[in-house]
Amino acid sequence: MEKKSVNVGINVQKNKPLKPKKKRRFLLYFLIFILSILLVIKIFPSQTLDIFADSAYKSGDFETAAKIYKMVYNLDNKDKEALYREVYSLSKLPLTYENQKEIYRISQLDNNTAGEMLATNILKSYKAHLSLKIGVNYIENVVYNGEVIRWNVSDMPLTYYVEQSNVPQFYYEAVEKSFATWEKETFELVSFKKTDDPNADIRISFVDSNRENNGDCTEGNCEYAVGLTSPKIRNKSLLYMTITILKKTNLGTDFPADDMNVIAVHEIGHALGIWGHSNYKGSIMYYSADKDFAYGDKKDISYIDLNTLRLLYKLNPDITNSAITNLNRKNLIFAPILTESLNNTTSDEKINAAKEKLKNNPNDINNWIELSSIYAKKEDYEASITVLNDAIPYVRDNETLSVLYYNMTVSAINMKNYPKALQFAQAAYSTSGNIDSRILIAEIHSLQKNNNEAEQEFKQILNEDPSNIDAITAYTSACIREKNIFKARKILKDFVKTNPNAKNDPQIARFKILLLF
Repeated sequence: MEKKSVNVGINVQKNKPLKPKKKRRFLLYFLIFILSILLVIKIFPSQTLDIFADSAYKSGDFETAAKIYKMVYNLDNKDKEALYREVYSLSKLPLTYENQKEIYRISQLDNNTAGEMLATNILKSYKAHLSLKIGVNYIENVVYNGEVIRWNVSDMPLTYYVEQSNVPQFYYEAVEKSFATWEKETFELVSFKKTDDPNADIRISFVDSNRENNGDCTEGNCEYAVGLTSPKIRNKSLLYMTITILKKTNLGTDFPADDMNVIAVHEIGHALGIWGHSNYKGSIMYYSADKDFAYGDKKDISYIDLNTLRLLYKLNPDITNSAITNLNRKNLIFAPILTESLNNTTSDEKINAAKEKLKNNPNDINNWIELSSIYAKKEDYEASITVLNDAIPYVRDNETLSVLYYNMTVSAINMKNYPKALQFAQAAYSTSGNIDSRILIAEIHSLQKNNNEAEQEFKQILNEDPSNIDAITAYTSACIREKNIFKARKILKDFVKTNPNAKNDPQIARFKILLLF
């Protein structure tokens, strides 16, 4: 039997190209559709973004949701629900450094919203968790002028140099023993190496006097400074620490060996980054205005001192001996969470608390700086300057005195009192020779529209320190202030050409548009 074949005819109709008239109509409709979407976004930006944020939020994409809710709140700060949802989304993510920083920012908004309160509670829980994990500490007292200054642990061991002087041999032995004690007690979290090179990380010398304001302290029960530690900082980089220790007591006698050991251990604690003092009498870092309290009452580094140091080296530093951009912040803590109050207190309550702290210990310069900072944040710059000026009699070294004048300069600039600002900046520079103060002087000239003086100052600074990013960014800003964009572009491009790595620095990135053309 023959097979029959069946022809199945399939008519395939090819898509015909749109006629020119239909094509134009299609493009017109498409353009109207796109314009309509853009118009809706322009008229209702926050509402439009809210839709995308809600979608990410409901799907569990909390990272995207947090970013969009932040945009929504920035567009409409009356949208308290967006703020709350941003914080809630962040709470569902790992508490990375950047997330800590954002939650802290929201906790300080002082707008009494559910989002702010949630942010505060998250950070309080985190702080409590760290306290339980680390133990009793005084981490809130470690800051120097409101900043965390410490060494980078990857650069250990730190070198130290002891200047030779006419002091008993046991003074030198006490210093060496003190470094060994810190190394041993911290299980080599910090480590040291003695060197004969005067350009060491930590430089110790014995002096006749730390400053004139030890005054006529010649009685047996008066208070005077026996040791002093100061950081040398340039361009937000820690260059080295200096420790000066008195050669003799106020009565003209040698310090007992035990006292010298305690003094050295205490000052090394400052050099490691514990700038304030402990509130616990058993701590080696305790400071007391009680004249009956003697150095000999303290013998050892306490567990509270060790807890504080360990926690300090988990904080992200504001200033360290390595480039901040090179630090791996992944496992670090955003410092203000631990060093500043998380309570939703008013400015007046903060001022009263700082005044009480200052009253109890006026000799701790950090207490004066803390009070002045609160006034500055309140924009009461006159009061901030007054506090710093009142602190001057308590200063025992020129580096700290320069810091006070520098802060007074910043407050005067914020007041737009440029003549007063220039006076303070010049005092800061003449006191310590700090190049940051000199940059401020150049900036003030620019703000006063003394452009020739400003340019001359900036050029001299960059001639002495060609890689100074603070100076070049301030110079660039000055040129922009003069509306001389091409000049700003030229000096910035020339700087990046000679300092290629600077292109990725966050300060330079602010002006990246100038590098594009």
